[in-house]
Amino acid sequence: MYIVGPDGTPYGFTNDHGPEDINRFMNLALARYRAHPPRPVTISDADKRASFSITPPATASVIQSFTRIPNPPGTCSLLNKGTGRDFVWIYAGEVADLLAVGDAAATAGKAEYPLTTTVARRIARFHLVDSVRGTPNMWEAGEVRSCAFTARTVGQTGTVRRVAFTGPFAMATASGRRAYHGALTGEIDLNRATKTVTRFRAYADGKAQGAGTYTPNEPPGTYRLVIGFKEADNAFARIVPPEEVATYNRDTRYRQP
Repeated sequence: MYIVGPDGTPYGFTNDHGPEDINRFMNLALARYRAHPPRPVTISDADKRASFSITPPATASVIQSFTRIPNPPGTCSLLNKGTGRDFVWIYAGEVADLLAVGDAAATAGKAEYPLTTTVARRIARFHLVDSVRGTPNMWEAGEVRSCAFTARTVGQTGTVRRVAFTGPFAMATASGRRAYHGALTGEIDLNRATKTVTRFRAYADGKAQGAGTYTPNEPPGTYRLVIGFKEADNAFARIVPPEEVATYNRDTRYRQP
């Protein structure tokens, strides 16, 4: 939470949510506001109408993710019983690429082919993370040790192709203090006519360890972390960007992970 004057003057921020902490934060920011009031400014109609953050391209598909720690030990923080949520963007060009790879595999008589590299690495770097207790650290490019997912076509209905995919993943910091490894299995429906994802169901199951910068108080040692993915079915999915995109208010690194 932030308290900012209309001219951009910052008066304080907090990442706490206890009532006493919030009241203390607001009183401190109010005192700063009175000591240094903002200068008058004019806020244009264009600024009022502007989006507060980047939104996905109209042609992109949006997936929801849900992160849980099954049965966390009763001795650890209650925050470990929470659910981490985020959104995943898949771009139209990536749908076209995956369809083309599947077409080429079928022509060559191959049953299996690789899942589009950018999709695989995007999921690994920015969505196979422990977001249960707060804002997670994303994996750096060199911290992704494995995310080679194998795909195969399992059905075709009109212009929609169903593709199943599975494979291991492993991410770890250089020191090994924070890590997550396991397997991802799922299905994705690709509409050739619209270059969109019409259905996405996937499940990651693995072992995690270590705390992130803003996700302390993790279960002791190695703990089970599961992440589910499904196609978005609500309006705010196209308003709230993925955590990685929101952090920088651009999708440069997200689009090319």
